[in-house]
Amino acid sequence: MEKFENLVDEILKWGTEIRGETTSNLIVLEKQLVALYNFYCESQEMFEDKEYPDPPSFPAKEYMEIIQKNFPSIGYYRLVLDNQNLTGDNNNGVGDAIDDISDILRDLWDINWYLKNTSAANALFYFRLLFFTHTKGHIIGLLGCMNGLNIQSGK
Repeated sequence: MEKFENLVDEILKWGTEIRGETTSNLIVLEKQLVALYNFYCESQEMFEDKEYPDPPSFPAKEYMEIIQKNFPSIGYYRLVLDNQNLTGDNNNGVGDAIDDISDILRDLWDINWYLKNTSAANALFYFRLLFFTHTKGHIIGLLGCMNGLNIQSGK
């Protein structure tokens, strides 16, 4: 669980520390997101029949400003709305990489608070719930965007 806590802390730094624009920012974030996805796949369902208070509000504006400084070269990207629709009719959408990162950090903000203020079982329960219902979609879209950037740049 300590490795998971450290990963969450490191990912959250993208919204709290200005690291400047470097190509390696995207590579580091990509590795972290894959590690987070892998943790989800390897983790087990846990449930604790105990109520805890909700985490404090996410400082979205402050995080968004720092995320934009850390990743100024990413923005909107093409998104396939229904990958089972093979005709392609009205199947395009627009994703926003900065919003994806912000939403991922918003979910991890809550998880980080649960890790530090409740039990490991409670934190893991909420991680798995949020990941399955929300975070995973943003990670998949963002990784697709990053892959497109890597292809364009030849990396």
